[in-house]
Amino acid sequence: MHKIFGKEEILTILEKRLDGFKKGYRQNIALIGRPNTGKTFIIQRLLANADCSQILPIALELNGRSLKQLIRIFTGQILRHFLKTQGIDAASDLTHLIEKSQAFLPKTIAKIKSIEHNLDKDKKRLALLETFDLPQAFFEEANIPCLVILDEFQQLGGLGVEDIFIELGKKIPLHKNTMYLIASSSTIKAREILSQGLSLLFGNFEVIEVKPFTISVSGKFIDMHLPQQISETYKKFLIYISSGHPFYLDILCRELTLAASEDKNSSITENLFIRAFENLLFEEWGIFYQKFIDILDQLSSDKQREDHIAILSGIIRGYNKVKTIAEYLGNKEKNIQQRLARLCENGIIFKNGDFLCLADKLFGFWIESAYNKKFGFDYFDENALRENFKESLLNTMNNFSVVSEKALIERIIGLFNLFKNEVIQFDRKKIVLSHFKEISLLPINTGSFNALISAKAQDSFWVIAVKNGELTEKDVAYFISECKRFKGQVSQRRIIISLDKIDTNAKLKALEGKIIAWEAPELNSLLELYNQPIIFA
Repeated sequence: MHKIFGKEEILTILEKRLDGFKKGYRQNIALIGRPNTGKTFIIQRLLANADCSQILPIALELNGRSLKQLIRIFTGQILRHFLKTQGIDAASDLTHLIEKSQAFLPKTIAKIKSIEHNLDKDKKRLALLETFDLPQAFFEEANIPCLVILDEFQQLGGLGVEDIFIELGKKIPLHKNTMYLIASSSTIKAREILSQGLSLLFGNFEVIEVKPFTISVSGKFIDMHLPQQISETYKKFLIYISSGHPFYLDILCRELTLAASEDKNSSITENLFIRAFENLLFEEWGIFYQKFIDILDQLSSDKQREDHIAILSGIIRGYNKVKTIAEYLGNKEKNIQQRLARLCENGIIFKNGDFLCLADKLFGFWIESAYNKKFGFDYFDENALRENFKESLLNTMNNFSVVSEKALIERIIGLFNLFKNEVIQFDRKKIVLSHFKEISLLPINTGSFNALISAKAQDSFWVIAVKNGELTEKDVAYFISECKRFKGQVSQRRIIISLDKIDTNAKLKALEGKIIAWEAPELNSLLELYNQPIIFA
């Protein structure tokens, strides 16, 4: 049994759905989440743990593959798996697989030959649609249901087949003996497809969002995977710069362990810390360097790359609204919309209300500290560039450390002072972040909260309670009573910030009282919109 760190709940859900499918109940699943959150790894663990003797898994990675490649991998997996169940050697190319399977699966083979014929005649649409009929045809002949896995499924839209998702949406309800498990790193595009093309009357997808590790889980991951002693400051910086992405944390821990072993050191020093980042992000053979170059290569040609990099650099430097990024670039808003749409479609940036946000903090750091330096200079001095990278890393670490050490309430008041009437979206609700003219700490009559804050704007008045602990129903009741003293204030918005969990009764009480309740992830999302380090509760 293979275990998976931090994603056990999602894996358990998938295993239950797969067991249900084996018993005749099908629930299609969509895993969506930003890149490097562990979607592919979860699928791999599902297949490694599962008993596939009663089903046939067909797993396709769509990134970078042509239509012909995908179809032949699809058909090849069906035949190869079937022949193995019959004890027949399946280490053959597609032509030999067809020959070996002909006597057992004549109808399935006839359909595969039809697909191959359509491919040869460049009838892409017909070939792809017939391919998705293949698992049902195979079931009718072999009585083996299929689990079809499409990783980065949104890439189907780029294979040159018009309305593919609408057509697939018509087929899925009819294929009752085929379960679909799809995954996507382009969260906006994926949700759009699921709400339109794949919005089905029967066979709807259960959408599971795969998020990065929480701060707590990230810390436990580092403790488990880094045998050397590491300071709390360095540990927090790893969590911050990686945004809790499992892949990044894993590689960082491996590199730090290797650097410490080479120096026979039992603790992570500043030099070791810098060397690990240098090897991964600055050196052109580094894992992260190679990964990020691949992202740029897939995103655009050399001609377009400069425009995309300029936009990303502007967002990283705080020009993170359409108007301000256009001004930064000296361009008109309408002229950069296509580039922004391309970046959004590829999951590199996302939009939250008025804000343009970089989806990957480590990628942004690499662009500023390594890529822009290497490709922005008129001369190439390896030593100067290396020292420049180290200086950039140290400055980022020092800034993170200074800001992180500030008191909690000071950080929150500082955040509210940054609001300039921007619109954001939390839980599908729009919120205007009022430009406050006066923010004050209020006296507290009980120990329920760490602070009570009032914030006045020209046309709104906020009351904010902050608790560095679990929020209870009793706390919410106290907050409601405290807010009564501000009855005369118009457009009152009441917010409770809890840096620990909010119990169920407290959530219901807050909902009844029209109170917005934010936990640490929501607060940290706000901080990151304003390029501020997160708060470690």
